[in-house]
Amino acid sequence: MSTDTTQTVRSNPPQTARIYVPRYRSGGYAIVIAMTKHMPEAGFMSKHEIIEAGQPYCDSSFTAPNVNVSISRTAWNSMATLISKGLVYRFGFPHRFMLTEEGRELGLRLVSLAEANVVVGSSASQADLDCVTSSGGGAIDDLGGPEHDDLMNIDRLVTLPANTYDIYLVLDSREVVRSNRNYFRDELLSRGVKILTRSLALGDFLWLAKRRGTEAFVQPDSEIVLDCIIERKLMDDLVSSIKDERYREQKFRLSGCGLTNVTYLVEEGSLSNAEGFGKDRLVSAMTQTQILDGFFLKRTFSPQETVQYLFNMTRVVQSMYAVSSRPWLLAEATPSRAVSNTDEAGGNLLHCTFFREQNQTIYALRARDTDRNTVAGTRQTLAAALRISPTNVVVTYGAFVEMNSKTGGLTLSDVWMRQLMCIRGVSAEKAASVAAHFPTMSSFVLALARAGTTQQKEALLRSLGDGRKGIGPTLAREIVAFFDQGQD
Repeated sequence: MSTDTTQTVRSNPPQTARIYVPRYRSGGYAIVIAMTKHMPEAGFMSKHEIIEAGQPYCDSSFTAPNVNVSISRTAWNSMATLISKGLVYRFGFPHRFMLTEEGRELGLRLVSLAEANVVVGSSASQADLDCVTSSGGGAIDDLGGPEHDDLMNIDRLVTLPANTYDIYLVLDSREVVRSNRNYFRDELLSRGVKILTRSLALGDFLWLAKRRGTEAFVQPDSEIVLDCIIERKLMDDLVSSIKDERYREQKFRLSGCGLTNVTYLVEEGSLSNAEGFGKDRLVSAMTQTQILDGFFLKRTFSPQETVQYLFNMTRVVQSMYAVSSRPWLLAEATPSRAVSNTDEAGGNLLHCTFFREQNQTIYALRARDTDRNTVAGTRQTLAAALRISPTNVVVTYGAFVEMNSKTGGLTLSDVWMRQLMCIRGVSAEKAASVAAHFPTMSSFVLALARAGTTQQKEALLRSLGDGRKGIGPTLAREIVAFFDQGQD
């Protein structure tokens, strides 16, 4: 005899998709509103422009820390959260900011609610909340409380206490001078510089702090990359990289490497390629590196002069982390205790005075706590919380390698932008403009397909930005032709 048993299966209710919406009159709310209502025709805003436009929409100050909380923060700290949530895109140096497609959509809805006197995160009705989300079933990710963004626990930082580490100059093992791979190492060692040689993920020279007494091979998180990096280019190499488009890709990676002080060192060796390329084009490329990319450009005329510059820069980096290296103390320095840092070859270096004294405590982010898109904002936020300079909050060597490997540290949006930049004429700014509206290649191809005719596709591209970020008729035609090839 068989008995049929009926089982009642209880199905869990479907998870409600949660969308991040900053709390009313918080820093994040003010930033999104300001970038929606006051975005200039160029399509991006500077930090100063956002603060000036956003302060009227925020209850907290964008410049003065809140004295009523234990952690020193301003409303600007919310920018790191908006970037990590994919609502704002940051690029260039000095940093410029633009809303992504999702951020623009959220901003328009927040502006609409503000004009209707609906307060997000308070007693708004569900219908009002549904109006904010991209679908009626969405729900607001209400963080609650003023400026309660995702601030990482400071205890998770790697810390090198003051006077417990030495500073090393790290050389890329692939740097060669007249077939001699040991030239820079031998010359700098003879001058007393502490040297490490590694295959660097990015750049040719950087500095790291290493705890005293550690073995030669240690865990990556026990070494901290300091806030300076140098990319060295022979003049002929610079010409070749400009011709094959590696020049733009390398600068794109350097601009998001996680370090603030980026130096582009151009060493004049053989000029056979440079003479045929044209002096005016070279000067234009180097000027663009300084003005548009914000890198410090240094020109040397021989490997010996490059060695002298690296020696002097090592002293500058040591001064950055010396206890008495604060700029406001320099005026009180006595010449007998100070060392003037000038380039013996006659070139202008960072003119500063520094002391050989105890170094400062350094903090660093691990790879799991940051990425290329959030590292700059996270460093600023943690520095404010610790009440120290952002120079003293950097990244571990392991995090630097992971962020700056050619593929490992890239987001989908980064890969898409690099793909766009393979098309001649598409700069980083133009690629960022396209990616802000169409964050993936599939969304872009779909938008082109919906546009219909070739003329409509070109009009779509020309509408994405103005100025340097704008796409002109000729470039729009080339981009459409490139993507239409795959449709044949």
